[in-house]
Amino acid sequence: MKQTLFCALFFMFSCFASNPSIVILPRGAVHDGDFFAFGKSVEISGHVKGDVYVFGAQVVIDGTVEGDVLASAGSIALTGSVERSVRAVAGQMLISGKIGGALTCIAGNAQLLPSGGVRESVVALAGNVDLAGPIGKNARTYASNVRIAGPIAQNFYGFVGRLHVTSSARVKGRVDYWSDDPAVISPYAQITFVKRHSTSFWHGVFDSVFAGMLKLSARYMPLIMNFFYSFIIGLVIMRFFPRKVHGAMRALSERPLQVLAAGTVVILFLPIIFAALLISIVGAPFALTLLAINIIGLYTVKVVMILFVISKLFPKSFEKRRRGYLFCGLVVYFGVTAIPYVGTVISIVFILMGLGALITGKQSLLWSADDLIDHNEKKAPKKR
Repeated sequence: MKQTLFCALFFMFSCFASNPSIVILPRGAVHDGDFFAFGKSVEISGHVKGDVYVFGAQVVIDGTVEGDVLASAGSIALTGSVERSVRAVAGQMLISGKIGGALTCIAGNAQLLPSGGVRESVVALAGNVDLAGPIGKNARTYASNVRIAGPIAQNFYGFVGRLHVTSSARVKGRVDYWSDDPAVISPYAQITFVKRHSTSFWHGVFDSVFAGMLKLSARYMPLIMNFFYSFIIGLVIMRFFPRKVHGAMRALSERPLQVLAAGTVVILFLPIIFAALLISIVGAPFALTLLAINIIGLYTVKVVMILFVISKLFPKSFEKRRRGYLFCGLVVYFGVTAIPYVGTVISIVFILMGLGALITGKQSLLWSADDLIDHNEKKAPKKR
């Protein structure tokens, strides 16, 4: 149980790393149990008999999910069906499929299209909200702009900057909204009762500050998550895989050219090997395994390189203060790699050198027998 939870958290933190990755559950495939996915592009077209936990830059769910969906991404497109609830954080969220439970989302823009639908309630915090699909219960929004263009079975509540109710809106309950501006309501809209509450405070917050924070978060959240993932994985490998780290650092010190060559060869040939395995039925599972190992490896190599650089700059105090040095080193690394052109070159060099060091030092992220023995010896009481 602990190993499963550890792997789940490991994958969740790694999704926002800068390296490209594609995760696909193809149409016709059936996954029993909960499904975890992370990468720059995630496509779930198959059938998941459980919950879905997905993190990435672009997420598409056009299959069937029998459980809940927990998603965080730059953009999310839900065109399939989710039998239970959806909870999502995204820059852009587009729903044209069916949700059997409730929808809770934080987004820059959130759209429920006419072809989509939510069986229970909707709660949305967003810059812009478009509700054109049917909603089975209440809808609550906190947004700068809201458009209601579909049926709502019960009530609508909203803190909004501007509210537009179109002629196709059908609200069987009441429309309560807080805004400085009166709503634009079509005379053909069917609404039981409309009440407006005026409050400058909420209008100012949600029309300017809140919308600005959403845009800022959508832009920098991947970088922040990448930073914290890198820090956590650095603590993990220093704590549980000390021999692996020292072996890679020795390889960097003693054979830098060999390390660079090894990393370059691996980067060039891994896509070819992956493609060759993927096109064959027998090799497809091995291709997916290789992809997962490749993603984890690429996310980890920069941490090894940062530890190596720090150990050279502060050789005397590195072992005692390595956690603090790692944190500061990551701050410097992400700051430098944000510089155009120069940052790209440094990032590529770190990937090639770090990957080559792991290979030439015979490294692995799996818990080896030697590391397990060392760990147990440290924990076991010494015999007198």
